[in-house]
Amino acid sequence: MIAEKSDLPFPTENHGAMAIALGIKSGDRVLDVGGGHQPFVRADVVVDIDFDSSLDRDGLPGTINPALHQYVKADICALPFKDNAFDVSICIHVIEHLDDPAKACDELMRVAGRGYIETPSKSTEYFAGHPTHKWLIDKRDNVLFFEPIPYAVSPYLNVAWPSVWNSPDLFNLAGVVHRDISCVQFAWKNHFKYLVKKPLTNNFSSFNSEDEAARHYAFARNLLYWAVPPEHGLYHAKHAAELSPNNKRYKELYSFYLALSGKWRMALKLGISLKLCLFAVRGMFMVKFSQKMKKWYKLINGVFPIK
Repeated sequence: MIAEKSDLPFPTENHGAMAIALGIKSGDRVLDVGGGHQPFVRADVVVDIDFDSSLDRDGLPGTINPALHQYVKADICALPFKDNAFDVSICIHVIEHLDDPAKACDELMRVAGRGYIETPSKSTEYFAGHPTHKWLIDKRDNVLFFEPIPYAVSPYLNVAWPSVWNSPDLFNLAGVVHRDISCVQFAWKNHFKYLVKKPLTNNFSSFNSEDEAARHYAFARNLLYWAVPPEHGLYHAKHAAELSPNNKRYKELYSFYLALSGKWRMALKLGISLKLCLFAVRGMFMVKFSQKMKKWYKLINGVFPIK
């Protein structure tokens, strides 16, 4: 049986409303797969491959509260549960990171009678995207389609991220009001169909260390291009430099991010050039000025609210 249609968008950010939208009853056993950072409140069991600092979470650690959930460290492609051990499985923004989405889909159907999957939409991936994402994902006629991401550098230089981060109104429109546009929202019962266009091959989609470094470098560089505050790109610049320590460009970008973030001792130890030091000093003043401008624009926007 293929996925059943539901009214969209699903209120993913509101866990109470989400439980109602998915018809979760008080006695249902609920599994949250990949919810280490922000576990689904109604979940009985939370599975994640890593509850420590995670690359997929931009270096952020998981959230652990044993009073609310049981936590299991495991791979979504090999879930340590019996068939139909749960009534509902929740899998939000996980599958786009995986090498084998087919195996993950099979496992979700094996361990639960119904569930919900959410990923970035194909168009969102083009305009925003993340260096750990491996698939362009689409939903057509209640079938999930997976196509390997064919590029290392975002075709539109990750242009959507700064706008969403800088505007609470846009964040609400994209992440809540019209979440079914920015995301693939897929509720299923009993079984669903999927199609993987082709497996990951030996190109940048296979994510060897050099290709992975190139993706993280490009992401950090793009955020710098759009004058995003340095805390958003620092982790990715660092990861690129660690994956490819002999790459001069990656090292320079990381040292610049360190200086721009006020971590001068680390930047100097890494060997930042005088030219980049001067750029970083100017950049720090520009970031502070930009923050003041954001406050001013918020005041103006309060006079002309979005209807």
